[in-house]
Amino acid sequence: MRKTNTEPKPDAKPKPDAKPKPDAKPKPDAKPKTLLAEFTAREGAEGEVSRLIREYAGKVRDEEGNLAFEIYTKAAFPRAFWIFEVYEDEAAFQAHLKAPYGAPFNMALAPLIEEDASVLTFLDAVE
Repeated sequence: MRKTNTEPKPDAKPKPDAKPKPDAKPKPDAKPKTLLAEFTAREGAEGEVSRLIREYAGKVRDEEGNLAFEIYTKAAFPRAFWIFEVYEDEAAFQAHLKAPYGAPFNMALAPLIEEDASVLTFLDAVE
C-alpha cells in the first residue's frame, strides 16, 4: 500500500480531475522522464477522445512511478490535445509503456485522431 501525500505544493494549482500523488518527488539519484504527448481529435470526435483520455488518465495516475499526467486542450483549437507527463525515471516510463491498458487505449484512440499516433516530445528541465 502506498502512502498518499495530501500536502499540495505551495505554488501548485489543483487540477479538477487530479488526485494527490504518493510522495510525488523523484528519487534523489534518478532523472525524471518528462514528455508532452500531442494529438488532434478528428472533427466531431472531441467528446469521445476526451472521455477516453480521462478514463486512461485515471489508470496512469495510479501507476507507481507516475508523477504527473495532465490533460489540456489548446484554447484556440479545442480539438488539439496536449498531455503533460512526468515519470520518476526511465524505468517508470518503461513500466508505463508496458501497462496492459496502454495498447487498448491507443487502438481505441487511433481512428479518432488525425495523426497516426500521439506525437511525443521528450523534455529536459533547465537547471
